[in-house]
Amino acid sequence: MSPREEERAVLGLLVVLLRSLRHWSQAELAKASGIQKSQISLYELGKVGPSEITVKRLAAAAGVTWATVRQVLPALRALVRLSTKPSGRSFAPPGARGMAATVGRAAESAFQQKVLTFLRERLPVFATIDTTAPEPLPGPEVERAALGLLIVLLRSLRHWTQEELASASGVQRSQISAYERWKQAPRKRTLERLAAAVGAPLDEALEALPCLRELVRAAQGEPGWNGIGRFAEALFSLEVTPFLAERAPFPRD
Repeated sequence: MSPREEERAVLGLLVVLLRSLRHWSQAELAKASGIQKSQISLYELGKVGPSEITVKRLAAAAGVTWATVRQVLPALRALVRLSTKPSGRSFAPPGARGMAATVGRAAESAFQQKVLTFLRERLPVFATIDTTAPEPLPGPEVERAALGLLIVLLRSLRHWTQEELASASGVQRSQISAYERWKQAPRKRTLERLAAAVGAPLDEALEALPCLRELVRAAQGEPGWNGIGRFAEALFSLEVTPFLAERAPFPRD
């Protein structure tokens, strides 16, 4: 896959993701954004890459900020690369998850202690911003939504309908629909079957979950500066861990 093809695939997944946040059809997203349904279809199939202005319009229609969109792109890029990755791959070094969590905590602390202090000194508007963590959405609801979005993305990697994913995985279409609409949470065994059907290792696909959780929280109107730390942790898992695995491969436990 060329860099241009990869970028189209990543942006296509992004359009699917934005639409799925609202459980919209392509026609409903077209109506909300003012972009033709035929164009949205081409974006989702990876045939055409949307411009930045178009992505911003689609994000605004779905109620998501441009900053949030930029944060989720690394997770989508990792999924696209995962779907085209050779089977003989290296595995993450031991302790990688712990390192990612440490990076996240450090980033959150540095932002609160250094960056906000700097901004407040130079931009008075920041002095009035409440940086305390907001009341979070219930954990189970966020997790159901993030897992549902992950299933949508896995299916979209192959441009499959729910029926096609059901046929390939042996999971009933009605169940897939319930997962994608956040009505039920899939069990790990079910996730393994769905991931295997599209040719994506589940353990690595699950690395996208932190970014998807943040997207759900943002779309549901949960602000807060502590997302900086969670994003840094997710970015470490998605970008730094594969880098370490390629250059200092460790055997899988």
